[in-house]
Amino acid sequence: MKHSSILVPTFMVLILATACGAEKTAVPTIPPPTQVHLAEATTELVESPVKTLSVVRADSGANGRYNAGLEFQKQGRMEEAITEFDEAIRLNPEFASALKNRGSAYAALGQGDRAIQDYRTVIALYPEDAVAYVNLGLVFEQLGQTQDALDTYSDAIRVNPEFAIAYSNRGAAYSDSGQYESAIQDLTEAIRLNPKDALAYSNRAATYDDLGQASRAIDDYDEAIRLDPGDALAYAGRGSLYQGIGQYDRAVQDHDEAIRLDPEHSLAYLNRALAYTFLGKDEEANQDVERAVELGIGANLETAARASIEEAKSTR
Repeated sequence: MKHSSILVPTFMVLILATACGAEKTAVPTIPPPTQVHLAEATTELVESPVKTLSVVRADSGANGRYNAGLEFQKQGRMEEAITEFDEAIRLNPEFASALKNRGSAYAALGQGDRAIQDYRTVIALYPEDAVAYVNLGLVFEQLGQTQDALDTYSDAIRVNPEFAIAYSNRGAAYSDSGQYESAIQDLTEAIRLNPKDALAYSNRAATYDDLGQASRAIDDYDEAIRLDPGDALAYAGRGSLYQGIGQYDRAVQDHDEAIRLDPEHSLAYLNRALAYTFLGKDEEANQDVERAVELGIGANLETAARASIEEAKSTR
């Protein structure tokens, strides 16, 4: 089966659950959120792609309109992509790839109900389509329907027991719902099936952190970074762990890298501010908090961060 190089943007589920550090550091850091995969099989091309979008016409057929939709989706032009997928589906009502990609476009626009409808239509037409189950699970997670997401990922695994992404995403959902042992089992299976899955290592690291197993968490973040040196969240997560065991210089280095990779990573600024405080660099810490405020962390998180910094000052 031929796949295009066009990738639908990956969704992320943001869970900001504060995890306590080790006893030596009484002030908790803010861990990075877990992340989930969007199954890339939804971007399969049919025939050759339309290279010049301006020449797309209704008579180009369902395949041509679908390929044009992929091009719009690649450029982040979701509403135009939906228009093309609409036409492809009108011409071929059982066009599974068009339905799945329209669902992902709806989800990217925050139209979860429409995305769910599209994925359910695919599943009704093709009950063995594991990709549809995985992407439906992602939408449920976006809507905060964790149990529905877990059930849907389980359906994907039932359909395809070797589908690493389904295990990885179910593991992240288990972790977000506090079912850490189940999360470890799923993420370990995802890694067995796909040893190059950096995201699974990163999410297992975050789960080990929740279980208080800092050494294992750091090892997993090391591997996640080796596999994907551009993952800002992995650096931020490892930096938070270094803070938890009192290695503040190493924590600052990791937060520096997280911020270099993602200059708008507000949690990295806040956690670096806390590390700076333990190192006696109060001016730098204040600058980092101010930058996080500029990035829109909100009054409650700002208040909590400043309280943590004052507590850190009293313990150094």
